[in-house]
Amino acid sequence: MSSHGSPAEGMSCACCWDDITGENYVEYLPYPSSENNHHPTWLPSGFCQTCLQHLLKTQFSLWTESLAKSTCLAEQRRLLRRGPPVNVRDDKALPCPNNEEVHKLWYSSTGSEHSAKLEGSLEGAVSLFYSFHHTSIYLIHYLSMYGVYIGKRSFLARSNQIIFI
Repeated sequence: MSSHGSPAEGMSCACCWDDITGENYVEYLPYPSSENNHHPTWLPSGFCQTCLQHLLKTQFSLWTESLAKSTCLAEQRRLLRRGPPVNVRDDKALPCPNNEEVHKLWYSSTGSEHSAKLEGSLEGAVSLFYSFHHTSIYLIHYLSMYGVYIGKRSFLARSNQIIFI
């Protein structure tokens, strides 16, 4: 059985800055890795329960919107490097070994474990296809900026559309 803690004195949410108390305290479990000897321990979240639940509902859609609306190749490259998120992640408030995603959540208010899966996120082959599709668009856009020719055609990529010339 896992043991859970309680919020540290003076702890506040990294998002809304409310005090974290026993009513909104959350712990998270990173995925097992070689760094945590395949036996990870529950860690205190830097977010309160309300903000973490909001993040679970919005993080995937924010990632997809950022990717679709970005006009900066460096930003697109950073978004695609990690791939589409499946579970909640935040490098500052939910640090995990090797920059992995969170495996599970525990809410002090209910005393129970909850899924860390993001609303709308994709898993398995669908996630790989999604990532490959967007990476391909990024590469085509990047190559077209330098007038790259493929076979007998040159192409432009604008707003996720490929235009052959």
